Amino acid sequence: MYGEIAYVPLDLWITENQTNLGPRVVWIMGGVLVLILAFIYFFYKELFLTSFDPAFAAAIGISTSLWHYLLMAAVSLTTVASFEAVGAILVVALLICPPATAYLLTENLKKMLIISSILGIFTAIGGYFLASFLDASIAGAMSAVAGIFFTLAIFWQQWQKRMKVNEPKFS
Repeated sequence: MYGEIAYVPLDLWITENQTNLGPRVVWIMGGVLVLILAFIYFFYKELFLTSFDPAFAAAIGISTSLWHYLLMAAVSLTTVASFEAVGAILVVALLICPPATAYLLTENLKKMLIISSILGIFTAIGGYFLASFLDASIAGAMSAVAGIFFTLAIFWQQWQKRMKVNEPKFS
């Protein structure tokens, strides 16, 4: 358990001339965010093809193993940078719950990325307010909110399946 989100504001980046630039971890995570967004923006086609149809990607000459390792490097970079800021529990919860929840809601990759990002934001905000209300662990509350969103998505998916089964069939 390396990091704790509550202590992020205490680790300030102060330059040699005593200028306070704010929390150091925010700058690090901002840099990682820019790198990952650029990676997804410039290489979306390759990532999409190698992740969802590796046989076709290999057939048209895209190295699936190279893109697999580049994707794993991006995930590893994000994970390692996040450990210092939020700790192991929250890193695992935010790596798994928002994407899994988004996958239950759509099969379109672009929509999945957007929904996952929005869920991550709402998880952070909702978890912070839940932790403040309960005077509890912020990471634990955010993980609980992420789990609640996932559970709601499961119920939504089941409800959608039942609605499709009960639709009248017109010939």
